[in-house]
Order: sequence, then C-alpha cells, then structure tokens
Amino acid sequence: MRVSQFFRSLFQASRSDALKLLLLSFTFLLVIGSYTVVRTLKDTFFVSIVGLNYIPLAKFWAIIMLFPGVLIFSKLVDSVRQYQLLYIYSIFYGVGGLLIAYFLQHPTIGLPNTIPHSSRLFGWVIYLFIEGFNPFLVSVFWSFVHSITSPEESKVNYPIMVAMSKVGGMISALLGCWILGGFVSLWSPALSEIARHQILLAGASLILLFVPICIHILMTKVPRRHLHGYEAAYREDREKKVEQQESQKSSPIKSSFGSSLMRSFRGMFSGLTLLLKYPYVLGMFSIVFFWEVINSFVSYERLNVHHQSLAERTIDMLHQDFFIHAGGFLVAVLGTRILVELLGERRSLVLVPILTGVLLACYFMSATSMGAVYVLLRLMNFAFAVPLRERLYTITTKEIKFKSKSWIDSFGAKLAKGFGSGYNMIMMRLAAQARITFGVAFFSFLISIWVVAAHLMGRAFELSVAKNKVIGVEGEQK
Repeated sequence: MRVSQFFRSLFQASRSDALKLLLLSFTFLLVIGSYTVVRTLKDTFFVSIVGLNYIPLAKFWAIIMLFPGVLIFSKLVDSVRQYQLLYIYSIFYGVGGLLIAYFLQHPTIGLPNTIPHSSRLFGWVIYLFIEGFNPFLVSVFWSFVHSITSPEESKVNYPIMVAMSKVGGMISALLGCWILGGFVSLWSPALSEIARHQILLAGASLILLFVPICIHILMTKVPRRHLHGYEAAYREDREKKVEQQESQKSSPIKSSFGSSLMRSFRGMFSGLTLLLKYPYVLGMFSIVFFWEVINSFVSYERLNVHHQSLAERTIDMLHQDFFIHAGGFLVAVLGTRILVELLGERRSLVLVPILTGVLLACYFMSATSMGAVYVLLRLMNFAFAVPLRERLYTITTKEIKFKSKSWIDSFGAKLAKGFGSGYNMIMMRLAAQARITFGVAFFSFLISIWVVAAHLMGRAFELSVAKNKVIGVEGEQK
C-alpha cells in the first residue's frame, strides 16, 4: 500500500469510521510508545539489580505470578464494560510505573546499590510487574479493538494502527536516547545516570494516563452502530447476554455463598476452558507459543553483551528498538496489506515461520550478528505477524476475544518464554559447536510444526468468514 493509498483508505471512510480509526491508532501509539521504553528498562534494571544469569529464572516466575492476574482479569471481564478494562489497566500500569520510578533512587533497594544479587526483591518486582504489561494492557487494547472491528475493516485498519504504533515506538526510543545522553548537557550537567532513568520511566508511565481520555472520546463521539465489529459475533454476544439476564430474573433471588463462589470460579476459568474446547482457539495459542519460544532465545542472546554503564546498555537497546519500529512502520504502510491481499490470510500466516527460520539459519550457519537478527525478527513480528494473528480474533465471541486471549497472551506466552528459558539454560552448559548443532535441530523441529499450525489456522479463518460463522458458538465450526 503506497502512502497515497494509506490516506485515501482513511478519508474515503465515513466520518465516524475515520474518527474511530484515528482514535484507536493514537491510543495504540501511546500504548506502544510507553511499552517500548518500559520493556527495555525492565531488562536494564533487572540486570543491574539482580543479574543477567537470573533472567531465565525470572521468566519461569512470571508464569506463576501471572496466573492470579489472569483470574482477576477474567472476573473483571464479567463485571465491567469492555472499554472500562482499558481504563483500569492503563491507570494501573501508569501509576505503578510512577511508583517504581520514585523508588529507583533508594540507596539500598534501588540503583545506587551497584552490587547485583538474587536476594534483591525490588528487581524481581520490577521485572514481574512489567512482564504483565503486554499480556494485560496491550492484550486488552487488542481485545477491545476486535470487539468493534469487522474482518473486512481489520484488513485495512490493522496495518494503519500498527504503523501508528511504530511511530510511537520510534518517538519514545529517540526521546529515551536523548534523555539518557544529550539531555544531560543541555539542561543539567549534574543530573545523575539514575535520575535520567527515573525521568524516562516516569514519562513512559504518564503517557498511559492519556489512554482513558482517548477511549472516552471514542465511546462518546462515535455512534454505537459503528462499534459492533463482526456482526454475527455481535448478535451472538447480545443474545447470550439477554439469555443470562432472563435466567437471573427467573432464578431465585437468594443463592448460597458456595454456589456463587463456584459460578465466579467457573467464570474465571472459562477462558482456559474455551481454549481447550475449540481447536481454533488452541491453534491461536500454538502460533503465539512458537513465536515466544524463539523470541525468548533471541532476546536473551542480545542481552549477553558487555556494556560499560547502565545508560550505555539502555541506549544500545533503545537504538535497536528504534530500528525495529522504523522498519516496522515501512512494512506496515507499504507491505502488510499488499501481502495479505496477494497471498491471503493462510499463506501470509505460513510465511511468518518460514522467514523466521531463514533468519535463525543465518545466525547459526554464518555467525550473523544476533543484534541484526533480533531487529529483523521483531520488525517482522510487530509489522506483519501481529496484525495477522490479531485478525484471527475478529470472528470469535466476546469470551474468546477477552478471556481466552488473556490466557493466551499471559499464561500461554509466559509458558512459552519459560520453555525458551529452559532452552537457554541448556545452551549455557554446551560447548560452542554443540550449541549450533542442538540449536539447528531444535528450531527446525519447532518451525516445522509452526508452519503446519499456521496453515490450518489460516484455512479455518478463511472458511469461517466465507460461511459467516462465529468461533465459540455451540453448533458452529470448532
């Protein structure tokens, strides 16, 4: 899609649809702008406070710690409106980030203590808190978008939204480098390295507090008829809600504490139940799982580089993030929509693991810099693979969009990262040549299964759209 086509696709839409797209795009810009910084700072702080060798263990702990978070999220889905979830999680991570920024200056638990140790609890808290940013806040944003976007709209809107998010990532990465570098000489030569990191984290956290404002404008200015999404899924969700309300009216007013607790417990686990019940949802889990295993490997490898100072490490990683977002912007604007239109959803999904395999082969066979492989892999994931994966949710029910997706993006993704961390632990104990042999065999097997899963998922999506079916409805395609 050329730049001229980008603007034509926006302005040819109705005023309400254009406003919806602009507000969602700007909201995503804020979310990814913040995430770009906090994700990098998470690794920097953990390495400085706890130590690099404990990152694989931290990923295992993330699996355990996110489990209650998923249960709380599932309960919130049944208790509040969809857009209100965005209010809750953006404020939670915004305020939480500000508190962490404040305590970074603490002489004992914070960064002034330059001796990393596994017993320093503050480093673990930072890591585990920020690990929940993507599976909850980013995932909630996408779930909300899926609920108000049709499959046809997603073909046009998702690349535009992803492109805008890349702009947010580029801006925040550049600002981060400036704050950690040039900001000092311009404003305050005496400003410490720790204070600069505090400013950076506080700024990224404050950005999130503008997310509820954007969503509030969206919900008040865009007519309800433009917020239905996939019409078949919308009707199904409405009918189910009416049935539940009628059932509550006809049932006895009083119920035992035990039965109420059991209903609440079942509701919290319904996302996992649907994941196991419907092969389509399990297929979405598998695609995320394969990517996160590989992502865990390349992310650890790129951290295993010596840096002279805290700021040097952060700036180096932010430079990589800038190139990821800059390349991702070009791909999202100029290539994603064209590829999907030419190849279709199924072939496009299959292309992702194939390209991933090629990049990993370049690393193992020709000693290509892991920094370059990391940038290219994440560029492809954010600009091309993410819109494809997220589009799969548009034909599902509300419970799958929110509850199952939260299980996949939190517990499932962290399980994959834990699996990848296990691989990293094994690689630490192998000789250089054995690492290459084991790595090639392991990832060849993983990507082969990924290709098959991507093919099946793409075919199921195309058939469901053609037949106007909803995934997650009894009697429909499973």
